[in-house]
Amino acid sequence: MRPGPIKGERDDAPDLYVWLVRAQAGGRHIGPGDGTDALELVDVKDVARFLVMAIDRTLFGTFNLTGRSMAFREFLDACQRAVRSDPEWIWIPRDFLDDHHLESDYGAQHTFLGNFPFWRPPGAHQGSLPNQE
Repeated sequence: MRPGPIKGERDDAPDLYVWLVRAQAGGRHIGPGDGTDALELVDVKDVARFLVMAIDRTLFGTFNLTGRSMAFREFLDACQRAVRSDPEWIWIPRDFLDDHHLESDYGAQHTFLGNFPFWRPPGAHQGSLPNQE
């Protein structure tokens, strides 16, 4: 099973919290890339339902588990609506961010908590986790 980022009720991981706090603060914030990079969160309950079904049916193989694909801009808009705020997202190209060592969550020394949690620019470890060196 290869799930996308898993989120769910009572999840206290800081990844989603980072974006909600930024949105709630209002003002100007960096939006990584151009806002069109895809994000596919998956609900923990959906992962659990799939696992139970796979066990019941004795399924074998590799399965990608993701939720509805959305643009990163849509994700930030949802954060903004959730906290009822009106931040301004300034979209900064990936090349500029790379040049200034502002990494996505997948590039931050394998901690998964970089400057831009959930942002996974094209080509950044597509379909796999980074090497654990």
